[in-house]
Amino acid sequence: MPAGTTYYGFSYFADDVTNANADPATFPSNTGNAGSGDEADLYGGTAGYFTIATQKTIGGNVFQDDDRDGSQNGAEVGLGDVNVSLYEDTNANGIFDNGTDQQVGATVVTNGTGAYSLTAPAPANGNYFVLVDDTDTDLPANHSTSVNPLPVTIASQDVTNKHFPFAPPPPPVVNALEAINNNVTTEENQPVDIDVLDNDISGNSVFNLAIEQLAANGTAVVNGSSITYTPNPGFDGNDSFQYKIDNDLGDSDIATVNITVTPLPDFDQDGIPDSVDIDDDNDGILDTVEGNLDFDGDGNINSKDLDADGDGINDLEESGLNEAAQTALDSNNDGEIDSTQAFGDNGLADNIETNPESGTPDYAGDGSVTSPVDTDGDTHKDFLDLDSDNDGILDVIEAGLVDADGDGEADSGQASTNSPVDTDGDSIA
Repeated sequence: MPAGTTYYGFSYFADDVTNANADPATFPSNTGNAGSGDEADLYGGTAGYFTIATQKTIGGNVFQDDDRDGSQNGAEVGLGDVNVSLYEDTNANGIFDNGTDQQVGATVVTNGTGAYSLTAPAPANGNYFVLVDDTDTDLPANHSTSVNPLPVTIASQDVTNKHFPFAPPPPPVVNALEAINNNVTTEENQPVDIDVLDNDISGNSVFNLAIEQLAANGTAVVNGSSITYTPNPGFDGNDSFQYKIDNDLGDSDIATVNITVTPLPDFDQDGIPDSVDIDDDNDGILDTVEGNLDFDGDGNINSKDLDADGDGINDLEESGLNEAAQTALDSNNDGEIDSTQAFGDNGLADNIETNPESGTPDYAGDGSVTSPVDTDGDTHKDFLDLDSDNDGILDVIEAGLVDADGDGEADSGQASTNSPVDTDGDSIA
């Protein structure tokens, strides 16, 4: 018997008939399933009818949701040959209970366009779940749907909108921009190139770089992805500036660059950097003469060692200057020309030069001696000669110092002197 068709019938017994009723509309009805013993009987001349219940269908599409919007649009394709099943919500709690809720009917597969159709048993009124087998190999790899199974309530109408969008993984998350502070060090008058973006966080975006706040004691200029900071001439100390990064998404952040500008190395602290100072240790002997070797092995190169040969006699004394000149230049007798002297721009005391800024020493005071003295003429200048007068007595002994191991160098802990001992009082030490 076709579903949805109403059937009428009656039976009667002659002894009970009291009235004929020919209008079926007045019959009592039974709208349940027709089954064994479910026929309509007429008693006392009353007729009845029944209607065969209609089965309901549940359908939708399984498709590839490339843009992850939950709707099938554009070129998004349906997924064929995917298994779909119907389950009854046995306890009507609205939650799919795997192992408790029972499958209803056979599993179906989607057609070539991804469509499926499930049939609920009659009567179908009630709560169900539609489940897609997400392990089906016909589904694209690494794609997923947000809700599976889908709940469905069946009443008087078929259900056609239970769709399953299978979307690819979301794109990588773009982290917000984060500009991170930088700390750098440079020397006085020395520009420094700072890769400020190296430690910043950009996510997956390309961003722009600009100076946000200028430096107080220098200049900061953007060069591509870095910033060049140049301290003002002669400045040393702490400085800073701020930079800003932003991207086309409207994100931005600001960070600070802290710069420490150190003074140029100035060993003798005469205000002339070693790089241009021709007498780094202010001992009156040119650096080019002293050289960068460490004659006495004390860890200080000769050009920065006030007693280069370690014999206990300061290089200023062994330079050849007379006592009066030494006293005038080194009032505290420490072997270093006093900082109160004039040094000009080249770092050599003006009072030693043949003329200020000439760069040529004048050890005799008349321009006749421009090289440190070599008393014994052995080609070793006194400041690098452990027995400068070649008398067989080491200078360290003649200086009145202790040399327990006899190596010609004063034992540690003894101060060098500008005044070697004059044992015979003849003014020659």
